[in-house]
Amino acid sequence: MHCALPAPPDNHRPSSIGMRAPPLSPVLLAVLVAVLAGGAAAVPAARPGYIECVDSSECGPWECCVLGGGRFSLPRCAPVSDVGDPCRPGAPYGAVQPINTTVVYPDGTVVNLPAVYLHMCPCANGLSCDRPDAVCVAPTEHELNAL
Repeated sequence: MHCALPAPPDNHRPSSIGMRAPPLSPVLLAVLVAVLAGGAAAVPAARPGYIECVDSSECGPWECCVLGGGRFSLPRCAPVSDVGDPCRPGAPYGAVQPINTTVVYPDGTVVNLPAVYLHMCPCANGLSCDRPDAVCVAPTEHELNAL
């Protein structure tokens, strides 16, 4: 007569209870932390799609990066001002020179704008902003002869 041993159950697997991974050496742990921290710092945060530009180099050849005056205005590319277009003659922080500013939006996004114009682009190259009328004008014949 044969004495058969009972078969092990189908779901029998070796138990991992009580098994531990070998400890990491302090040097390996330090290298791992440095690599992970360095990798995170090297990857810049993605710019949200609603930010069209942060400076005029990201705009077309006859455009500038402009920020409106509203609380949560979005920087956008706009055409430079042409003859007869409104302009801001020499206004401090106006369209004459770009400014460096940082904006914060309701979703928590913080965006640095290193060279953005406020409200409107400056006059196109070769034009100037007429102080009394606040419009872009072409140089007069007298001004051209003075050059």
